[in-house]
Amino acid sequence: MKVQAVAAVPAAARLRAVAEPGPGADLFAAAREAVAVDVGIETRVLVTAGPSGVVHDRAVVSGVDGAADLEVPVDGELMAAVSGRTGFSRGRTDRLGGDLAELVRWCAELAPQIPLLPLEVPEHAGTGTLEAVAAGLRAAADVTGRAVAVVAAGDLAVSGEGAGDGHPPGSAAARFDEQAVTALRRGDPAALAALGPQEARSVGAKGWAPLLIVSLLARMAGLSPGTPLYQCHRGCGRVVIAP
Repeated sequence: MKVQAVAAVPAAARLRAVAEPGPGADLFAAAREAVAVDVGIETRVLVTAGPSGVVHDRAVVSGVDGAADLEVPVDGELMAAVSGRTGFSRGRTDRLGGDLAELVRWCAELAPQIPLLPLEVPEHAGTGTLEAVAAGLRAAADVTGRAVAVVAAGDLAVSGEGAGDGHPPGSAAARFDEQAVTALRRGDPAALAALGPQEARSVGAKGWAPLLIVSLLARMAGLSPGTPLYQCHRGCGRVVIAP
């Protein structure tokens, strides 16, 4: 098989609570729909940015508000294939945290029957490294015969809680998000690559590297990158791409 679909959903935990009509609600609903898609998908690869490249061997996260831990099975064969083709270490992980944990929670709630592969890419990696990761994911899917969906963390620039539902006009955060979303809508990985890693880091866009990987994979696999839905919610730009 091969990479069958690419998607992106925001990793921010607080977005999960947006269920009432108002800013963020449409994005929340679109993200739920993107994660719930399971037709023909055998494994989901979840991609976030972290301090280094790691392929995690477990997908266990703390429950919300004191609930029991949640666990989704990990695809061990795909894990070995991805680790071998990216050079990333295999993390022996008791419990995930941060953005990766939030993506696992989305899946545990909406598609718990589909195995996962939690993957962190170096947050300050250059374009060449991220191109190699995308190529490694595609090759691993091919060699294992998996029908894979790759889901990226879709969090863009941050202008802080005080910014409300929109970056300040003309700010670096607003310019970054406009350029990033334009690149995603055009299916233009080169334009997205030109925004990082230094510029992405300067505006706190943790999703730049994961979004570039899914953009590259869409190009490599001949997939439609979808039409990104964008909102700036609570001072952070957020993107949803549905497969």
